[in-house]
Amino acid sequence: MDIVLSQFYIEAGANFPFTHVFQQKISREISKLVETTEEFTSKYGADFTIIIRISAKTLIDAIEFRGPTIFKRDKDVEYTMFLPYTPLANEVANSGSYEAPFHNILEGAAEFPERLGLECSKLRAEFNGITRRFLDDKTILSTV
Repeated sequence: MDIVLSQFYIEAGANFPFTHVFQQKISREISKLVETTEEFTSKYGADFTIIIRISAKTLIDAIEFRGPTIFKRDKDVEYTMFLPYTPLANEVANSGSYEAPFHNILEGAAEFPERLGLECSKLRAEFNGITRRFLDDKTILSTV
């Protein structure tokens, strides 16, 4: 099963500087750790792709989900994950990193697939290792 993360930001000024390289790398990492279950396969089929659209909002304190939208012809299950956003300058000044939004991405990438009946325990077990590897990777953040 493939899980694909992409980004689109609808609220002006509320965005994270994660690159397309980040989207590709995190999609591969999550895809190999999330397992298809009989429940998911019987409901959607074995060859469906889950697409997670990442966005951000300033007036929320927890991850919000919209969806799923199911495209049977394309064999996609899509949803949008809105991450809590504080002004970037404050985020960097307070934490020194993008650990909070990155953790939210991982949490959302596990939580919603679990709602769909997928097995995400391997992904959850790897949260800390994934976080360390990715936040040390200079290709995941845009410098512009």
